[in-house]
Amino acid sequence: MYLAFRLLAAFLAMALLGVPSASAEARALSSEAQQQRLAAIGRLNIGGQGHCTATLIAPDLALTAAHCLINRRTGVAWRAERLTFLPGWRMGEAAAVLRGRSAALAAGYFDAPTPSRDLALIRVGEGAEGAPAPIPVANAVSPGTTVSAFSYGRDRGEALSVQSGCAVVARQGRLLRTTCDALPGISGAPLIREGVDGPELVGVIVAALGAEPPALLGPALAVAPQDLLPTLRRDLEAAEAAR
Repeated sequence: MYLAFRLLAAFLAMALLGVPSASAEARALSSEAQQQRLAAIGRLNIGGQGHCTATLIAPDLALTAAHCLINRRTGVAWRAERLTFLPGWRMGEAAAVLRGRSAALAAGYFDAPTPSRDLALIRVGEGAEGAPAPIPVANAVSPGTTVSAFSYGRDRGEALSVQSGCAVVARQGRLLRTTCDALPGISGAPLIREGVDGPELVGVIVAALGAEPPALLGPALAVAPQDLLPTLRRDLEAAEAAR
């Protein structure tokens, strides 16, 4: 889906003094071994009308961008039952087929769809027992952190792409400016860093800074999910209890 947000010019032009420069590698298809290790990342099919990227952060919870769950034709959120998460999706095969059971958008996003609130949590149900191990959410990340972006872009929707050697170069609240590339289709893609115990999710890509037609390509803007997750979990449970 198109990464639709525009950011304040001040953040676009933010000086990166004291931040190590990063030479991001070109975006490329991941290897089979790499994808198996990160099988919690998958393609989120949405209402038969498009896809985004999402990541399992718990055996039955997938994290993605909130704008992915908004029907662009009607302006309302897709029902969770219209969502299908395919972790480890590669050339027609997935580690599991996980149907959406319920979903929650970050508080206030629907009324004020700003990038800093562009996060959604999806409860997945059927087949969850066969899902791959989730990727934990990291603690707060600071500028200078090296990350990789894993995604299912519009141009490569059948296998996971990776861009390594990126960095978080600026932070404003929970927004992270990076040297990763963002292009149509990679909304919801996780920023992953290698922690002591393995991969950790530090952010979710929600926008391309300064993207203009025809390329629609720009530096990736991500939202750090740490402080939004507790409320998202509570809202998800409340929505389920109200059924």
